[in-house]
Amino acid sequence: GVPKSSVCLCQQLSRPSNQERARTLWLGSVDEHENEDDLAKLFVTLVGVEGPHVTIRRKRWTNEDGRKQGFALIRFKSEAEATQVLSVWSGNRPLRAHKWERTPTVNPTLFPTKNSSQSCRTISNLHPSEQSGMPSLELQLEPLTETQLRNRLSLLGYPSCAEEEAKAMATGGRLAKKAFLKQSLADVYRSNKVPRRLRFARGVPIPEPYLNTMMDALESLHWRRRVGESRARKGVDAEQYLVLGRSSAEQPQSKAERIAPQHAQVWAVAMDLLSSMLRTSSGDNIDGSNCCELYEPTSLVVSKNFKGSPHIDARDVTWQYAAAFGDYSYESSNKGDVYENGEEEERSVDDALYQGGELCVESELAGGAEVILVDTRNRLARVDGRYPHWVRQYNVGCRYSLIWYRVAGQGTDPQRAVYDTLL
Repeated sequence: GVPKSSVCLCQQLSRPSNQERARTLWLGSVDEHENEDDLAKLFVTLVGVEGPHVTIRRKRWTNEDGRKQGFALIRFKSEAEATQVLSVWSGNRPLRAHKWERTPTVNPTLFPTKNSSQSCRTISNLHPSEQSGMPSLELQLEPLTETQLRNRLSLLGYPSCAEEEAKAMATGGRLAKKAFLKQSLADVYRSNKVPRRLRFARGVPIPEPYLNTMMDALESLHWRRRVGESRARKGVDAEQYLVLGRSSAEQPQSKAERIAPQHAQVWAVAMDLLSSMLRTSSGDNIDGSNCCELYEPTSLVVSKNFKGSPHIDARDVTWQYAAAFGDYSYESSNKGDVYENGEEEERSVDDALYQGGELCVESELAGGAEVILVDTRNRLARVDGRYPHWVRQYNVGCRYSLIWYRVAGQGTDPQRAVYDTLL
């Protein structure tokens, strides 16, 4: 389905331009009743600086005292003035430089660049679940809420320290507090004191005629954006990303009314493919060619070169179907890779389990004890996008992917992250 962005809303809304970034400071703990003039006067009183431009973001959260709070961006006349204010700040609320940096979707130690830091975490102390083209544990845990992170730490027997959370909150606001929780949980997994193992699964092979027809439709698809422009959805690492049909339950239009002529071929072939495979899987001779009788999707995501991007499809009302196409692969410079039993074995070039681009889903087991790597290349798999999931890295070739999902109609509660059968 359509993923919730892995980039926090306050980052999306508050990213300043390159010219403004250096002279902008981030101020936390802004109460509901405070306005721009109140905060401007605050800087006059505390540091003697007049005339800063103040913008309050109405993204609010509840602090430890139960008060609704947000944050503000304070833009000064120059970078020097902002630096001076930061150096003499003595207020009782957090103030820091306002920097926006995209978090890498894969470990830099596995795909190094000439600018990579030599102090990065090395292969030897990476957890098996973050090796071989997998995102870091911190990124894998990003879709979880603060409450979910805290509850998981308690479940695993390593409860979070309230005092340390408060220090992180005071230093860098809500983002720093969540970063502390993610780091704490990631360190628990890396200690190998709790399980987080890998398991492999495969979807059902797609018949050859559909593979050719689907690839023809994908390669001739007219995308909404040209290569090199900003992608269609923030927080998603994809060269192209297209949502067909309904993106949310609030949109009343039927899926047929929302399919543009230039996308009709991909929609028609994809729906025919799914319908045919579900009829075959059911063993029933169900007639019908315009919809999937056994599972009628409201929406279809078509993407090109989707990588990493851990997320949860919070709008989904039931499971989804996933397939991938293309000549993509993962070429590792490491001699060995970690298999599901945790042992290192010689990597075989022909081993289908290590071709890269697998759909990785955190299973339903308690405590995040298992990550399932699903091979969807030329295969159809049934997964539940309401569990954290991402795409394993690949560094060669092109990967197209299709996700059939539902955002409206009769729903089901999450039961399994990856199903053994299509129905």
